[in-house]
Amino acid sequence: WNSVTATRRWFAERSDISKAYVVGCEALRAAVRSAGVAVVEPTPRRGATPDELAEERIDPDVDAVVLGFQLDYGYYEVCYATRCLLENGAKLVVTNRDYQFPASKGRKLPGNGSFVAAVCSATKREPDVVVAKPSPYALK
Repeated sequence: WNSVTATRRWFAERSDISKAYVVGCEALRAAVRSAGVAVVEPTPRRGATPDELAEERIDPDVDAVVLGFQLDYGYYEVCYATRCLLENGAKLVVTNRDYQFPASKGRKLPGNGSFVAAVCSATKREPDVVVAKPSPYALK
């Protein structure tokens, strides 16, 4: 049992979500697809200004945003997720809220929870569900 299988199970239990924007590894995107949900994969525009990103078209049919750990997470992903949540009223599904990632030499680096916090701050809302650790959903 891990965040990928938990995410798949959560989507498989729902019939009200047809399209998702997924930030995370390919296995996470594949898990959402295997639950019968289409996955939107826009090409990130690195270095785009906030005004340029505000003008970019987002898919109006995205009804869920999934935030999982991704090594090259950036401003584009935060913007696209924020817009889907605010403009489409999408559900916010997060794999975990681990703020730190244990790295070599005992160093602590930003974990998925740090990126979740950025999106929550930008949207002024909390996730609809945390599907993996630590969450009541994962214990079901």
